[in-house]
Amino acid sequence: MNIPLTPIRFLRHAGEQYAPKTAVVCGDDRFTYAEFASRATRLAGALQNAGIRAGERVAFLSTNCHRLLEAYYGVLEADAVLLPLNIRLSSDELAYILNDAGATILFIEKGFLPIVESFRSKLSTVEQFVLLDAEPQESWLALQNYEKMIAAARPVKIDITTVDENAVADAAQFGVIDNDGHGLSSGFANALRRGRIDAQYLDLGREERQLLQRQLQRPVVGMRLDIGIELRRGEASLDHVAFELGHVDAVGGKAAH
Repeated sequence: MNIPLTPIRFLRHAGEQYAPKTAVVCGDDRFTYAEFASRATRLAGALQNAGIRAGERVAFLSTNCHRLLEAYYGVLEADAVLLPLNIRLSSDELAYILNDAGATILFIEKGFLPIVESFRSKLSTVEQFVLLDAEPQESWLALQNYEKMIAAARPVKIDITTVDENAVADAAQFGVIDNDGHGLSSGFANALRRGRIDAQYLDLGREERQLLQRQLQRPVVGMRLDIGIELRRGEASLDHVAFELGHVDAVGGKAAH
């Protein structure tokens, strides 16, 4: 039997084989592999309870934390597509990306409420706003925050044998000055596979290259990061490509090949 290559499969294995071992440390919060896997499947259940359907975009505006990490698995368990937003983008860029991607739900870290409030009226597809790390006070936020949503949900596990490893698993989009966004989407298998392509084969202008470099720069030390992506402009799709980043400096964020 052919078992598709998907991150979900790896988390399930870890949840079973290393259940009592510490998997995630986020501030004062610690979760074992079993706990982390359980939270991811309950996030999937919470998304289904919220009416999220297969293929819909689930957006997160959050710093790196265990909730965002859970989304990389829980959103896929719900058969939806994760849209992690770059917190360094402007309000206009974030609004454009959410509309262009067609996100239907947005999870928000408390510190970013003011910026979301500034562009909320411009959104055309987002129907639900969920607070990640505090009790909701604003009337436009969902009554339950993230923790209460997953606490009230039943675990949901997708049938791995039915997963198309070439289907879109997560998406990243880039806003630019002229509001012409360029979307990147990664399939299940490509989230795990490694590859490279010379930049000369990509038809990117100077602003596009700068924007792509800005988005991919991450404060990661001493590792190589290969990202499989699909680049599209508007409705047109280019061939699947992959970018290889070299060592990334933690201070300047510059890749050295």
